[in-house]
Amino acid sequence: MVTPEKENQWARKLAAILSQLERKRLRLRKNVKFAAVYAQNRIESEMFVRGALGIRRRAGVFW
Repeated sequence: MVTPEKENQWARKLAAILSQLERKRLRLRKNVKFAAVYAQNRIESEMFVRGALGIRRRAGVFW
């Protein structure tokens, strides 16, 4: 037979696991967001550098 104490113990364990998962999920979401922003910035800066190189090349100036 399951005693109320045992039930409380399980409920606490379950709650702890759930809150841990929730924290992990939030951390993951943050990382995904950061990765997306990072990728976007990298693409933009790469395009900018390419554009600058292209302009310099067209002007006949080489780095």
